[in-house]
Amino acid sequence: MKIQFFLILLFSSGLLSAQTLDDLDSLKALLETPLTDQEKVDVYNDVAKIYTNSDSAMAEDYIAKAKAMSQTIDYGKGIVDAKNVGGWVLMTRGYYTQAKTAFREVLSLAEDFKVRQGLALGNNGLGNCHIFTGRYDSAALYFKRSMDIQRELRDFNGLSLNYNNLGNLGFYKGNYKEALKNFRRSIQLKDSLGDEVGKIPTYLGIGNVYFRQGIYSQALENYLIVITEMEKIGDKKGQGLAYNNTGLVYLRQNDLNKAMEYFQRSLAVRKELGDQGGMANSYNSIASIYNQLNDHENAIEYYRQSLTLNEKMGSPRGLATAYNSLASSYLDEGDIEKALEYQEKSLKIRRKIKDQLGLASVMLEIGRSYLAQEKYQAAYNQVKEGLVIAESLNSFNYLRKGNQLLAAIASKRSLYQEAFEAHIRYKQYSDSISNDQNTKKIARLEAEFEFQKERDITAFENRQKELSYEKELAEKSLINKAAIGGGALVLLILLIVFRAYQVNKQKNRELMEKNIQISELRETEKQMAEETIALKERELTTVTMLSHERNTLLQQIGSQINGLSGKVDQEVIPDIREIKRTIKSNLNEESWNNFMYQFEKVHPEFFNKLKELYPTLTPHDLRICAYLRVGMDRKEIASISTTTTEAVKKSLYRLKKKMVLDAEVSLREYLMEI
Repeated sequence: MKIQFFLILLFSSGLLSAQTLDDLDSLKALLETPLTDQEKVDVYNDVAKIYTNSDSAMAEDYIAKAKAMSQTIDYGKGIVDAKNVGGWVLMTRGYYTQAKTAFREVLSLAEDFKVRQGLALGNNGLGNCHIFTGRYDSAALYFKRSMDIQRELRDFNGLSLNYNNLGNLGFYKGNYKEALKNFRRSIQLKDSLGDEVGKIPTYLGIGNVYFRQGIYSQALENYLIVITEMEKIGDKKGQGLAYNNTGLVYLRQNDLNKAMEYFQRSLAVRKELGDQGGMANSYNSIASIYNQLNDHENAIEYYRQSLTLNEKMGSPRGLATAYNSLASSYLDEGDIEKALEYQEKSLKIRRKIKDQLGLASVMLEIGRSYLAQEKYQAAYNQVKEGLVIAESLNSFNYLRKGNQLLAAIASKRSLYQEAFEAHIRYKQYSDSISNDQNTKKIARLEAEFEFQKERDITAFENRQKELSYEKELAEKSLINKAAIGGGALVLLILLIVFRAYQVNKQKNRELMEKNIQISELRETEKQMAEETIALKERELTTVTMLSHERNTLLQQIGSQINGLSGKVDQEVIPDIREIKRTIKSNLNEESWNNFMYQFEKVHPEFFNKLKELYPTLTPHDLRICAYLRVGMDRKEIASISTTTTEAVKKSLYRLKKKMVLDAEVSLREYLMEI
């Protein structure tokens, strides 16, 4: 039985900061004091930011106030900030298309009002939208733009948030090493800024990486930190995420009651927020429990609710997961044809968004379907392909499942030695994932979490009493000693505090300067690398243009020679034929060799990636893909390939068919992202 898991990450926008729900009262009280109109707008936007993850209706109310007053006083920064918070409200509720529109408006407004920070915010928001919609290369580009501006502005808080976003991007792409590296960079910057609350999304991201790697004790450790902190600050969006992901850990450990408890808590919070993406995620998680209980009717019902919401949001990753989940339930019911139908839909999306881990998952499931149909060779091919991807991602969970399937397939084919070896690997990966030490550590962590929670509550109450008592003593002491040196004592304390402040400020300044120097050094290295790539691209363009012009000239000479065939002596004709063969040979091979030499200097992994994704592509197919990758049109491809534009058109049609791309998908744009 296959259970689908869909982890959601908490993305960093700058909205989750040291300000929490505890600050609402003080901010609202501030609105009752004499403030300038600009100060009032800033407070409105701050209140809206706090409400974004807990009460979207209240957030929209304060956004409207900030926008109206900003327009009245022509306060550009206030207008930009209000539009940015509005974009995050939309994304929090799963309206990704509308959120993209809002963030593009942020960029436009920031340009109009010359608000540089607004440009960083708009690019940050668009980067997160593109992660949710599966456009990872575009997301990386937007984050880079945002970080370039933040470095220019010395905005270290913004940089730490974007490092967290890059960690999330690495997670979704299956690059766990890169994800952890960026998450740790984010935490280092947050530590230097003294922002404990800002580290919460990063702990969630680290937990998700460990979960995907099957290291459940460390995943749970990070999730419980997130739950504790989210409950303290009243961030309901974050609570929903952490509850759901914690439930997934318990589900992996077969503690179904505990898993259902956390899933239901997550769903309740998400319904309260109107969070469509979160609700789809929770429905998927609850369905997994019913699947494990062999209650396929309820499982399919919850999966369909998840599918409906993902279709409404236009979330490709969510759709792929829902299709895969439905396929799993139908397969367990014995409806293999229905299962394969949904698996093919999932596979198509996974390839389109380049979701490597998702590809491994669906390939193993297709292998399971073929095994049920007794198509053992087809099953073997699918499982082996899935295992290659799982091994590249170091995914113990899918390596375990894949080897379990290989053992079953080999046994059916009477390949008992191969079956035995696969079973041994299956047991090894199983032991790595679910050993007794992990299970005990999870139980200990849960107990520590509950104990710490109670202890914190008790400590808080005791501290309140102590503070009250200390206050009374301090007041009496102050009255008694006011006449005999109270002023001198206060002055001494102030001097000590001021000195400590100065020392701390100097240390922070030195730390910031070191961080700036490191960032500038890294930026210089990055610019040098980019300049090298740009130079190689210019060389490639030059070679392509020269090859095109050379081929055109050779074709013209060939045509002129053809015109001479009937006008010369018969004894010269063999020489003419030899010249034509030489021209044809030069047209085909030399141009391609020169092009290939420059192309692989600029795009060294292009052909390897294509062959890995589409093993059936021919050398001719690969050649056409390379020409498209450098921006050549049909006429230019026909010229450099010595063929017709109609033949090129047919080649492009066959290529799209082999790659299983929809008619509306541009083959050129698709290849540009590889």
